[in-house]
Amino acid sequence: MKQLTPLIVLIALIVAFLVPYGWVAQQSPALDLLFNQVFHSLAAHVVGHALIFAIIGLAALRAAPGLRGRPAIYAALILAVALGQEGFQLTFKGQLYLADTLGDIMVDLIAAAGAWALLRAGRLGGAAGADAEGARPQ
Repeated sequence: MKQLTPLIVLIALIVAFLVPYGWVAQQSPALDLLFNQVFHSLAAHVVGHALIFAIIGLAALRAAPGLRGRPAIYAALILAVALGQEGFQLTFKGQLYLADTLGDIMVDLIAAAGAWALLRAGRLGGAAGADAEGARPQ
């Protein structure tokens, strides 16, 4: 079970972050107030996206250490989650805001790439020198 824990955490994070927050906010006046206070500006929205995808990226790298040596696969998986998240928002909003959507996806990819680079460089958890399987050389 210990080996499954990072994967379970990753799946839970992805599911939680795929939910359109506008829909969640509509479910309760208190949640609406909370989301309006937290995401009150474009800068807050961008920081929120960056944090979410940095966390998802780090969780993915923890769940599948082999991704540390496979940046293209890692980026493709992050892109799939970003497209899924934006797709769910599109179904909630009912209208595509192309520039906003592309901007969000760009922020998502940059944040996840930053997390990958920091982890790969050994700045977050000592992955420096990890091989393609994510193992440290002896």
